[in-house]
Amino acid sequence: MDALVDRADWTWFAAYLNAVYGINVRSAGLLWAVAATAPAFISQPVGGFLSDRIGHVRAVAGALLMTAITSVGFVILAVLGKAVPWQFVLALALVFSFFVNMWVLAWPFTTMMFPTSAGGPIGGFMNTFAQLVGAAAPVVSGYFIDKTGSYVMVFVDRCRLCFRRLHCRAVS
Repeated sequence: MDALVDRADWTWFAAYLNAVYGINVRSAGLLWAVAATAPAFISQPVGGFLSDRIGHVRAVAGALLMTAITSVGFVILAVLGKAVPWQFVLALALVFSFFVNMWVLAWPFTTMMFPTSAGGPIGGFMNTFAQLVGAAAPVVSGYFIDKTGSYVMVFVDRCRLCFRRLHCRAVS
């Protein structure tokens, strides 16, 4: 589900900045690339640090909660549109990316739930599934954008996915 949440936005975020804020596509692409990747250099080590300090489950739950909260922020910003400066949207994208890039905390669950020898096959299955679902995300997002003429529904759908992921973690 991480791949779907992540790719549901990032595949068209530059187009969103261009369509709503009129930012040159090349500049919007560069802003998108920085927002999507730079936070990972900080968040993944921070995720490990938090996992060591407060426990793995609490660190994962906190990252999921913050991803869900920032996704609500995107829905609000999408509804408000140009009333919100693009710099604020980009700042929220950086915060969202910081927490969504803590996905590395999910990998140890494979060896917590299964024998260590099963970690490779299970990890391979998880990665393959994530990539297939992630490949479908731009198609689904594009469908919503084409049908509604707006990016709001894509943000709403991503928000729904974030809360679903949080709920799945809470009940497991």
